[in-house]
Amino acid sequence: MEFVVGRAISLMAWDGFTVTVGADMYQGGALVMSPGVVRQTKFPGEQEFLGKGVSYCATCDGMLYRGKDVVVAGRTPDAPEEAKYLKSIGCHVTYTAPKKPDTLDADIPFVQAGKLEIKGEQAVTGVSLDGTEVPCAGVFVLRASLAPTDLLPTLETEGGYIKVDRAMKTNVEGVFACGDCTGAPLQVAKAVGEGHIAGLSACEYLDKQDK
Repeated sequence: MEFVVGRAISLMAWDGFTVTVGADMYQGGALVMSPGVVRQTKFPGEQEFLGKGVSYCATCDGMLYRGKDVVVAGRTPDAPEEAKYLKSIGCHVTYTAPKKPDTLDADIPFVQAGKLEIKGEQAVTGVSLDGTEVPCAGVFVLRASLAPTDLLPTLETEGGYIKVDRAMKTNVEGVFACGDCTGAPLQVAKAVGEGHIAGLSACEYLDKQDK
């Protein structure tokens, strides 16, 4: 068993599951999600242009914007490093945040703004930063945590929580969920019990795949 501490920034469901944590990727045949409760207001246009210019992973999608203008909306301590990475692969980066981070490279343009609106038609064409218009082809929204449906858009939810059955199965085959993300009561005792069930269900699922 391996324990990894980091921020999951992308998830691909194909021939099992591949989770990107920072610059590293981890694969498995089943997935147990226990992200807690994420209560964050999305930027205007963020949901509409997800996959059409909006990304949550610089290392995953950065090469798609090589030679193009991108905006990094930095909301995490490591966001300046991801902006640096994007610049290193040939993206033209503008960094925005409510406050300029001390670790941001001096040669990356910075726009101080608290409000961000993503604009476009079929795809992203620019952003409005406190009223300042910045043309771009991509926007990298880097937050401390992501809603489960940002990682797995086909995941079924109900009342803002992941919908599961008594075996902690979600509507996506091989994906299980437990803890606060499945709904009230938001208590440790419930999370522990559901985690136990989800783990056993995931093991049972993998055993059936091997037969």
